[in-house]
Amino acid sequence: MSDPLETIVRFLNQFGDVVEGRGPTTPPPPEIRAELEAMASGALNAEQRDDLVRRLRSEPGWVSFLASSMRQRAAGNPDDSQSGDS
Repeated sequence: MSDPLETIVRFLNQFGDVVEGRGPTTPPPPEIRAELEAMASGALNAEQRDDLVRRLRSEPGWVSFLASSMRQRAAGNPDDSQSGDS
């Protein structure tokens, strides 16, 4: 079985534009932003990931931030996540 983060990255690479175009455009609050960045870096345990995924289902607009964070990490730019959205 592949790493769950690799699966998410592949999904976002293929469907990110469609997923990002849905939901509210309100950026996540700072505490959620930190959790999304931790998820993008693979720092959350399974329970934390499951909890965050449940919250993402209720706030699909936050997927855009997660997608950007994961893309930047994959490109080697972990500190440059959507700096213009604050």
